[in-house]
Amino acid sequence: MTEVRGHFRKKPSGGRAYVRPHTRRRAGAVVAGGGGVIAVIGFIIAFGIASGDPPAHDAGQPKPSLAPTTQAAMTGPQAQLASALKHARERIGFSLDEASKNARISSSRISEIERGITVPSAQEVNTLSQAYRLSQEDWTNLIILHSTI
Repeated sequence: MTEVRGHFRKKPSGGRAYVRPHTRRRAGAVVAGGGGVIAVIGFIIAFGIASGDPPAHDAGQPKPSLAPTTQAAMTGPQAQLASALKHARERIGFSLDEASKNARISSSRISEIERGITVPSAQEVNTLSQAYRLSQEDWTNLIILHSTI
């Protein structure tokens, strides 16, 4: 253990903060009992490899996705709105980056909207409708969908 005396530390904001005296472990020191945990984990891994258990999934099939629920699994007005906006963007041939520059909405935000992760504001629906050059009828349908969410 190393004794550290009180001192001032520079904050990212430019100010200073006082750090009171404290003790610090040496670099690389192991907490008592910490090595036992590593040994147990190593034993579990080694036992799993040596037992020859088959993988949990079929080797010919892709691993199951751990991704959050996507638009394809969603139903209702939010999924319809997300799908309509994505199809409108793809119909005019815009990539996410092109749509982002044209609508002045971040590409990550547009992606979240199109995947149904977030609900766009009415202003975002209007902005995207203009950027995608939607007809008055298509715009009206989007607004109606948005109002039902």
